[in-house]
Amino acid sequence: MDGAVSKDGISEAEINLKIALKLQNLLEQSGATVILTRSDENGIYDVDKTTLKQKKVSDIRNRVKIGNSSSADIFVSIHLNKIPQEQYSGWQTFFKKDNEQGEKLATAIQESLKEAVGKENNRLPMKLDNVYIVKNVEIPLTIVECGFLSNEEEEKKLQEDEYQNRLAWGIYNGINDYFYEL
Repeated sequence: MDGAVSKDGISEAEINLKIALKLQNLLEQSGATVILTRSDENGIYDVDKTTLKQKKVSDIRNRVKIGNSSSADIFVSIHLNKIPQEQYSGWQTFFKKDNEQGEKLATAIQESLKEAVGKENNRLPMKLDNVYIVKNVEIPLTIVECGFLSNEEEEKKLQEDEYQNRLAWGIYNGINDYFYEL
């Protein structure tokens, strides 16, 4: 149900899941309990949904339910960008407007990714208030856009195991930094 597909047919969902599973492994090795909204290629939409739009809406609502009904302290949503322009690359974090803890989490991850992946990215975390998952998850949340499938060079990197490891490591260290600062 994760939307973007590169012009070479690489799906956002596949790469997101690989990064999420690597991050889960790092966190669990440190003693954390991790709740994934999905652990395989299947969406988590309600079975009675038939159209793609219904499935997408149901999938997102179910992710929010998981976040709000769990005992989780934070919610990290991993994504990839795809836009018509091909020149953009790099990661960026997003957080809920007026949510101080979400902003701190997004900032910690953004800075940690800079160390783990590349210092040339000078983007700052951005606030969002028009995305369903951001508006409705009640715990500190960040969306981590790990790169651009629309950038041919970055698309290749995003498929590499070593690059995915660096992304997971950067997110992991950012989460640790966030909790250390609490």
